[in-house]
Amino acid sequence: INAEYGGVFQLRKLVMKICLDSVRHFSRPFNFRVKPIFQAFHLRSPRKSFFSSFKYEFSDLEEEVSEEPKTEFREVERSEGPLSREKLGIDVKQMRLDRYLKTRFPNVPDSLLQKLLRKKKIKISYDDQSTWNSGKPNMRLDQDLWIRFPSNLHSIDQSRTVKSTKEPVIDAEKRREVRSWVIHKDDHIIVINKPIGIAVQGGTDVSESLVDYLPALSFTASEPPRLVHRLDKDVSGILVLARDKLIAQRLSEMWVKREIKKLYWAVLIGSPSPRSGVVRKPLSLKQLPLGAESVQVVEDESKEKSKRCVTEYDTISTASTEVSLVALRPFTGRKHQLRVHCASVLNCPILGDYKYGSGMVSNLQEFIGLKKLDLHLHAREISFKHPGSNSIVKFSADLPQHMVHTLNLFNLMDKTTLKNSRATISAQELSLAEYRKLKDDEEKKIQDLKKLPTKKIRPQRSIDKKT
Repeated sequence: INAEYGGVFQLRKLVMKICLDSVRHFSRPFNFRVKPIFQAFHLRSPRKSFFSSFKYEFSDLEEEVSEEPKTEFREVERSEGPLSREKLGIDVKQMRLDRYLKTRFPNVPDSLLQKLLRKKKIKISYDDQSTWNSGKPNMRLDQDLWIRFPSNLHSIDQSRTVKSTKEPVIDAEKRREVRSWVIHKDDHIIVINKPIGIAVQGGTDVSESLVDYLPALSFTASEPPRLVHRLDKDVSGILVLARDKLIAQRLSEMWVKREIKKLYWAVLIGSPSPRSGVVRKPLSLKQLPLGAESVQVVEDESKEKSKRCVTEYDTISTASTEVSLVALRPFTGRKHQLRVHCASVLNCPILGDYKYGSGMVSNLQEFIGLKKLDLHLHAREISFKHPGSNSIVKFSADLPQHMVHTLNLFNLMDKTTLKNSRATISAQELSLAEYRKLKDDEEKKIQDLKKLPTKKIRPQRSIDKKT
């Protein structure tokens, strides 16, 4: 501010360029004023000739600011039109409200739907439409509920067109490869053995994912199967797909209620001590620079936001103290739960895990003869109640080639390993699943009660009739 006129002019030029670029990046126009900004810097207000040095003209800026939102959007936001009511069916059971609105009105912008939810224009009735409650985006819907929304959403949905996205073309060779992953197929579910290196869903630096290959698994169905759970890109093994919407909802409920038993095989660097046990350590997600994320163990749950995680482990076989084959049974499904529990709690990181461990020590690198290994974590088995027949089913996936090579190299895969009862999901475990869940909940309640401050309770005095 105390600089000469030239410095002040450069400062003014910088401020105006930031303001003009910000206007261009906003999707909707707004009442933009730059005079208060210049008053804060004790500078004079900009003149029209000042904008001649930029690529935007001042007249164009005025036209943008004066532009009004579309009439149809404004009427919907103010609820000036009539209201529509619909009764929900069984196909929307346990579906989020925001997801239902997007499915019901696919051509309506998400910003408009979210604004209607914020302004409480979407109502839900749990009875005979006598009372209406404001809908929240994350609320779960159920059948026989009533939903009320502005009727103009129908006209907006019909008038607007969705930008067509070009679906990836699956050639005959890729179709045969994807269908070779199938372990089991019936009218309700499809179970596949996902290879390593394939992401389940798209994301950053992901060109192709399993979602792009789902049309190849539709077979005779009219629609591709649906995802009900996920595996990491570097993890191979069993993945269950639902062939219709109702089966997907039933499987999702089983996952929420922890009625599905999962078994993973992992090759660890070192041998856990003790050889078997249960890890109960909460985890939290940490944000790293450049948008990266890392999961860490939380020692004090009261100070940091964390999620409760429980993992049971059993050592199947060992090769001296260098590597060991371990069976992991996760009772909770948190992000990178098995990898962090093995590396941070058991002090035995998974072989090939370069995110939470060293990946491979020097002496193993010389013995194996490779500079870098893939992650040695495999979803071996899964067992649950079939959503169609209500009978208990169990599926097993073959090990990938890199894990087979390592197990044969260290002689970890012998007859005694296959006969180990803890190396597979037994029928007795399914009956004890609910018992273990209740036991874990009771232990958590006891730990929570110990954290509460104790209060001194004064003993009650005996009161006689005269008193």
